[in-house]
Amino acid sequence: FFGGDAGRPGAMTMAWHRTAFDPAAGVGFGEFSFRYGTQAHGVTVVTVRDGRIAQWREYWVESELPFADFVAPTRP
Repeated sequence: FFGGDAGRPGAMTMAWHRTAFDPAAGVGFGEFSFRYGTQAHGVTVVTVRDGRIAQWREYWVESELPFADFVAPTRP
């Protein structure tokens, strides 16, 4: 999808943090961190019908914070 690592600032990395899927409803979600030059944290919501992805929604925010600090920042 992104054309590989050649000529890029670094290798792509992706870590999934929390995932859940309800096979009866065919709906799932996953929180992720993705680095490809910059870093983003986000969530994907997926609907599966007849064994295939029917709908995919992805929301993310660029942030250099570690994931744990991004989802639960310390408060003064």
